[in-house]
Amino acid sequence: MTNNDIIALYKNAQLKTEFINNYTKAKFSPQTYWTERQAENQWATIFSMIAEGLSSQTMPQLHLASKYDLISALLMISEKGLSFDKKDKQIYLYVEFSEQQIPQLKVVLGYKGMQLMCMRTGLFKYLTSELVFQGDTFTWRGEATPPEFESAGSTENRKLSCGFVGLKYKDGD
Repeated sequence: MTNNDIIALYKNAQLKTEFINNYTKAKFSPQTYWTERQAENQWATIFSMIAEGLSSQTMPQLHLASKYDLISALLMISEKGLSFDKKDKQIYLYVEFSEQQIPQLKVVLGYKGMQLMCMRTGLFKYLTSELVFQGDTFTWRGEATPPEFESAGSTENRKLSCGFVGLKYKDGD
């Protein structure tokens, strides 16, 4: 998409209204809903990411995606109430090229997004996720028993070994 295409998409009142309405109907957390202001901030965040990709080789080149793919992703993500803010680690967007060199928009659900979606079901009392780095103590004790895990502290300069998730259903399992 060109700069003009992106500006036109940003100014598309019908798309923006649907995007914001999706957010205000979605839960921000298991107990609260998105406000209109928060939804507006998400609109600004995603278009800021698209614009950054125009001038940076280190940012995702989202402007290379088709207009249709981008609109579909924006509406799907807003409907799920997931945050585009990278610090929230809920959703990631990037462009990958097919064998025919056609840019394809990819949407990846981040681990915080997975946690949020699980908690929104109302089935769980709590959910925790941990990353295990080289030097940590970790012992897998089977799927029915929580693993033994102790962090060695700072993760700086240590490679990621694995991650795990613990869930506790409200009914006790």
